[in-house]
Amino acid sequence: MSTEVIQKKMTYVRLGNSGLKVSRLILGLMSYGNKQWDEWVLGEEEGIEHIKAAYDAGIQTFDTANVYSGGDSERILGKAIKQLNLPRDEIVVMTKLYQVVAREPGEFISAIRGDCPEGDAKGYVNQYGLSRKHIFESIKHSLERLQLDYVDVLQCHRFDYHTPIAETMQALHDVVKAGYARTSTTLCIVKKSER
Repeated sequence: MSTEVIQKKMTYVRLGNSGLKVSRLILGLMSYGNKQWDEWVLGEEEGIEHIKAAYDAGIQTFDTANVYSGGDSERILGKAIKQLNLPRDEIVVMTKLYQVVAREPGEFISAIRGDCPEGDAKGYVNQYGLSRKHIFESIKHSLERLQLDYVDVLQCHRFDYHTPIAETMQALHDVVKAGYARTSTTLCIVKKSER
């Protein structure tokens, strides 16, 4: 009996100054979910096909966010991992948190600067931003949608002007200590117009 070994033609690089290696190309999953979120979004079947094609090509790093299609992007990635039997020790799963994850498909409530009166009025108090409460609730919901015990990288999608940085950094550290994420990063892109 012979076993065929397929060589993947992909280079892998360290993520920042960490020891974690990621594929040079990362499949971003914002485009997968449901069309109610936006007309250009592709559905579950196409998403799973693309995830398989990416993995077969050597892409082993997948980036999503809690807010993409109201969580459906994470659900699709989780389903693909199970359905395609992707080896958890070979893939890197990255997700992000910050925004409100709406209860209704197609609803988007923006909390760009960490304050969201619209979200508060609709019952989303403490369900956005980078407070300790939201970070812990968000990662738990993401793990449920992904059907995983942990993510490899938890990222902050935005800077939160209303939460002390020390609170955010301690919460991210504690998420890693609790085993919900292997590492966390802050991804803070702030345009002058948002200050």
